[in-house]
Order: sequence, then C-alpha cells, then structure tokens
Amino acid sequence: MAILMCHDMVLRSLGYRPCVLASKEVVAEGSEFPVYLFWFQSTDSGSRVCVDPGVSQSLSLNNGPVFRKYSPVAVDGDRFALGVKIYKGGKMTEFLRDAKIGQALWWAPKPMKTRTTGCSNVGLIAMGIGITAVLPVLERELSTNPTSKVVLLYCNRTSQDEVWVEKIKTLSETHTDRLTFTRHLTREAVKATDSEEHISHDRLTPDVLAKYFAGWDPRDSAFQVVGSKPQKKAIYSALGRLGFGKDDCKLHVK
Repeated sequence: MAILMCHDMVLRSLGYRPCVLASKEVVAEGSEFPVYLFWFQSTDSGSRVCVDPGVSQSLSLNNGPVFRKYSPVAVDGDRFALGVKIYKGGKMTEFLRDAKIGQALWWAPKPMKTRTTGCSNVGLIAMGIGITAVLPVLERELSTNPTSKVVLLYCNRTSQDEVWVEKIKTLSETHTDRLTFTRHLTREAVKATDSEEHISHDRLTPDVLAKYFAGWDPRDSAFQVVGSKPQKKAIYSALGRLGFGKDDCKLHVK
C-alpha cells in the first residue's frame, strides 16, 4: 500500500491525473491489426479534461512504468477518447484491449510547441492510425481559418485499415471549396469506383506529392505529417525537394 501511494504521489508531482476506462469498441478490423476507440473518464474530483483533441498526450498504466503518447480524437467534459491500433506484443495496446471497464490509469497532457498557421495552404498527411492526430487538426483548421485551402492525404494498406472515413467525407462535402481529401490505399486492388471515391493506389513519392503541392508558396503554407519516424522523414524530405523547409512549414497544433 505504501509503495502504491508513493507511486501515485510521484505521478501527481509529474502532472498526471487519475482516470478510468469508461468504454471500448472496435472501429476497424484492420488488414493486420485492429483499431479500438477507448473512452476514459477523469476521476479527479470536479476536474475537466482541459486538453485539445489532436495534441499529443501521455497515458501511464498505474501498475507499471509503461508510458505511451496518444492524441485524443474527442474531449467531452471530464471524458476523452483515444483511437489506438492494437499491435501484437504492444505492452500498452494489449493492456488496453484486455482491460476491464473501470480499470484505473493515469494520464497527463504533454503540450507541444504551438503556433497558429495563418496560412493560405495547409497540407495534412496521415499514415494509418496517424489520422487520430490529424482529424482534430483538420476540424480546427476548417472552423478557425475560413480562407485556407486544405489537402488531406490519408494513407493505408487497405480500406480495412481506415477509420472515420465517413466523417471526413462529410467534412469534404461541407467544405467542397476548401478541402481536398484523397485516400491512398497501396495494397488494395484497383476498382472502377476509385475515381468517384477519390482513391489512389500511389505511394507518396516526391512526384505524387508534387501533384498536390507544387505551386504552393512555401512562405504561406504549413504541413503536418503523422506516421512512423521513417515515414515522416521520407515525406518531409520529399516536401523539401518541392521547396518546403521542415522548420518553416511544419504545422504545430494550437
């Protein structure tokens, strides 16, 4: 008991707050790994979850030193939701998959360096589960920067790996003059309806990216790329060849 109390005190001193798992559901079966939507509820008396969706957070198990960063896809009062891909052997992901409703955890906001874009052009590139961080940024951009043009490229192996496509389609239909949304499915067979569904089977090579972003003014453009470190490195390198410097054009969430 004394060890547990000490553990809790240390986490609180680091800015962590207690929460419990409120609900969970599978939102995509996945071609290899499923994606779950987890809702958590703060158990701090009278506290609200004062974080913005899309800003990376840190979630810690209360039964061991396991820390992982996730980006909330929704916040509702004292509740927040995470979209999580369940990787085989993943300590946190498998724990969450198997956890019972009411399981106690600790969470804490980890603010990113921020700036508003004020840009005319915004490029959002999401690799797989990276859409959980990009979707809230897309919604914020469309609602707060009424004159910007936004391109969203959502990349997966197959449509089985996609989540929240219908929600993005609705945003695209609502903002037809501002939002260009293309789904890149690199391991799915070509279908007659691909053009109608805005589906491409191309990998995001420099030539493919040029089709979307060539002609944009680097001084008036911002990008957010979410994926693995090698994926982000490759994309930012390709954007660099188009004249977009990573430090100058990288979009930070506010």
